[in-house]
Amino acid sequence: MSEQKPGRGWRRELTARIPWVLLAIAFGLAAFAARYGLAGWWSKYLGVSLWATMIYFWLRAALPWLSAWRSALVAVAGCWVVEFAQLTWVPAYLSSQHLVLRFIFGATFNPPDLLAYAVGVLLGVAVTFGFKE
Repeated sequence: MSEQKPGRGWRRELTARIPWVLLAIAFGLAAFAARYGLAGWWSKYLGVSLWATMIYFWLRAALPWLSAWRSALVAVAGCWVVEFAQLTWVPAYLSSQHLVLRFIFGATFNPPDLLAYAVGVLLGVAVTFGFKE
């Protein structure tokens, strides 16, 4: 049996995750542009969807052992938890403290956002299956 050099597998894993991180950054920037650079109701939901896509890609990068579908379920569940948390005062308070926290937590509950999150994560899954895993 041949021995593997220490750290070699770690580097390979890190290299395999780079495309997911780059996609997450790209979709995050697109979400920002859609939400604050465009007008109309559709830009809000486009931004929400792209935000969920970014969360999905971050999960794919951080937890590569999860399948695409399990990552999708975790991403949707996480987005929904944050959305339902907006029924309390906590996200609104956090959002008032810093712009970055506003992007993460939002401020008010909006039921159509739940569907937009699911659509965004499905977009991420579709992109995932475009790559060889």
